[in-house]
Amino acid sequence: MKMKNRKITAIDLVLVVVTLFALGGGIYYYNLESVQFSPADKTILFEFLYSGEIFIDDERFVLIDGLVVELEKGEHYFKVERGDGNELWKLEIEDEAISLKFLDIGERFAVVNAESVNLNVVSSFADKVEEKFVLGGAG
Repeated sequence: MKMKNRKITAIDLVLVVVTLFALGGGIYYYNLESVQFSPADKTILFEFLYSGEIFIDDERFVLIDGLVVELEKGEHYFKVERGDGNELWKLEIEDEAISLKFLDIGERFAVVNAESVNLNVVSSFADKVEEKFVLGGAG
């Protein structure tokens, strides 16, 4: 009888560990997919899941395809509210004012450069530089 209980306990332990790994992987994947900061094609600054609106600093914008937002030099905070949580990130503009355009790409919105000139971008996470690239202009 004791051997049978040990087998059941070992199987239960394996099932619990596998379930925890699957749950953790699902949560990680969902968070990874909600906002993408490192663009694949260098024409998109970042993408995020559609939420209906976005807050930039203290101003609320209703997300519509083609929305253009002009940002002055300095730090700007973006916040996307969704039913399952918020996404918050910072954009620091070092030289001159820029214009960003929001494009509807299905269930996601892409943020692109609305100007005809290229922008030099430094992508960082927790103050560590992850990537440097040139963001193409929309022209």
